[in-house]
Parts: sequence; C-alpha cells; structure tokens
Amino acid sequence: MSRTTDYIIWHENKYGSQPTDFSKANEYLQDQEPESKQAYAVRDLVNQDSKSEIITVSPSVAILLALQEKKINLEDVHWRTFEEIVAELLIGDGYDVTLTRGTKDGGVDILAERIVPRIGPILSVWQAKKQKKGVGIECVRELADTRNEFKASKGVIVTSSYLTNGALKRIERDKYILEGCDKPQLLSWISNYKSKTA
Repeated sequence: MSRTTDYIIWHENKYGSQPTDFSKANEYLQDQEPESKQAYAVRDLVNQDSKSEIITVSPSVAILLALQEKKINLEDVHWRTFEEIVAELLIGDGYDVTLTRGTKDGGVDILAERIVPRIGPILSVWQAKKQKKGVGIECVRELADTRNEFKASKGVIVTSSYLTNGALKRIERDKYILEGCDKPQLLSWISNYKSKTA
C-alpha cells in the first residue's frame, strides 16, 4: 500500500468521511513511527521510494499528481489547498514563495520572488481564485491596487474557472504589470509540473 493511500485511510479513521484534507500531513507524520520522519536531499527525488515519502510530507505535491492522473478535479479541492497548489507550482518554476495566512491577506495570496540574471530581483503578487463563476474586472482592479501597494513587478490572478471579458481587457491593457491564468492554462501548468517531478 502506498504512503498516500495510508494517509487517506488515516485521515478517514481520524476525521470520518469528510473529504481528504492533504494539509494535515504533519499531524499524520506525528502519528507514525519515528523512522518515517526523516529529511530528504534533492538527490532523493530520483529514488521512487523516497519520492513517495516526500509526497506524503508535501501534500500539495500529492494533490498535483492526483490532479494530473485525474483522480480528483480542481473543483474538489478546498480554496486554501488551491492556494497551496499554486504556491507549489511557483516553487517548481524556481520562485521563492511566501504563502500568506489565507484570511485578511490584503488581497494577496502568494508573494513570489526570483532573481533574473542581468535584471535582478523580481517580485510578483498572486491572487488564487478557486470559484465556479468567472473572475471579473473588480478582482483585477483589486489585484492592480495590491501590486501597487507591494511595489511588485507584476500582479497575477489564477483561477479555477475563467476570466470575464472585462477582466481580460484590463489585463491586456496593463500586460506589463498584470497577468491572468484561467483553468485551461492552469491545467497545462500542472501538466508541465508533473513532467518535472516524474
């Protein structure tokens, strides 16, 4: 039985028939034997056994793989887990990421920074919108204000749905400081992430 399956069984035994919440991995590890609690080096990622252990420790990785294998849908994940998925994708793309508290976050879910050669540090603010309805111009305006507050190079909105025409027009108008990522683009990003970790 895989560690992910063990985790799902543990979660069901502890929390009943609620949807599996992969953010409780630390609690799961505390309930396990000491030998399962270990640190991993980057070289361990090439070892399939270690990779399974790492996926258990980093639930967002397990969720990304489950999304890719179509075991779950974006619609099935909690809004906070959605933010963690976007953060993990950014980490996979080489960003240093700060995930905000999730409530009263001032309009920003993720701060992502990386050094671009010959340019220097680039800071972007990310808003992750896990919702069924489209993301409208109001959200894009809020993102633009938040980008200004943080003096970030770019503001990016990622959604599990779609961007309305008004939102798309504003993003196109301010394409050097705003960006949007809708569901098809996000699923493509997730697909590329899987190929990096396979």
